[in-house]
Amino acid sequence: MEQVLKESEEHYRLLAENSLDAIWTIDMNLKYTFISPAIIKIVTGYTLEDLTQMTIQELLTPASFSIAVKLVEEELALEGTSGIDPYRSRTAELELRNKDGSTVWTEIKASFIRDIEGNVIGVQGATRDITERRKTQEALRETNEKLRVIFDSMGEAV
Repeated sequence: MEQVLKESEEHYRLLAENSLDAIWTIDMNLKYTFISPAIIKIVTGYTLEDLTQMTIQELLTPASFSIAVKLVEEELALEGTSGIDPYRSRTAELELRNKDGSTVWTEIKASFIRDIEGNVIGVQGATRDITERRKTQEALRETNEKLRVIFDSMGEAV
């Protein structure tokens, strides 16, 4: 039994350490209780140890922290509601701060961690860098706006 447990722990450690997305857990005080090494590829300038000592409030920009708190509050308000999936998750685009003050856009997918009685005791999630996706979306938005202005300024003959 001990060998099976050891193999299982090794399996999950390998998954967490080799994932391209950062995998993490936080307690209800918003303190990281686990964070995978992939986070240092997403948020620069910090060591893994630095990040494990931080709260999400220290890592998120103020605007993104407000969004994250609102999402958690909305989800907590749903607790105990009939027909609500206790294993539901939420996805949000949030901005994280690098150590040098620059920021990186991320997509975070998170769900509650529950104890044996089903009570919420924390949050677990995965974070991925979406900076390039956001740049592409912004360039597309700008191109669409330019085209709209051009078409709007053309006469009906076209």
